[in-house]
Amino acid sequence: DRVLGVDAVASFKPDPKVYAYALAQLDARPSDVTLIATHPFDLAGAADAGIATAWVTHGGRGWPAVFPPPDFRAQTLLELARALV
Repeated sequence: DRVLGVDAVASFKPDPKVYAYALAQLDARPSDVTLIATHPFDLAGAADAGIATAWVTHGGRGWPAVFPPPDFRAQTLLELARALV
């Protein structure tokens, strides 16, 4: 119901301030949230903040070994929705 942007914290992902800001705005704990993204760096930042991660591969790209693996992985949003239920 809301759009949150990094402008409010004057920084960019994967800065921990971005994830802390989102959690504060949502009045949520990290364990209440799952970040769904296509960018591994974004998911790595969320994981560092204690947030569960879900990666949409859009056709099966490989995961970069430099980042910790996501908690969930799917090729499409529909496939991911089924996995998260």
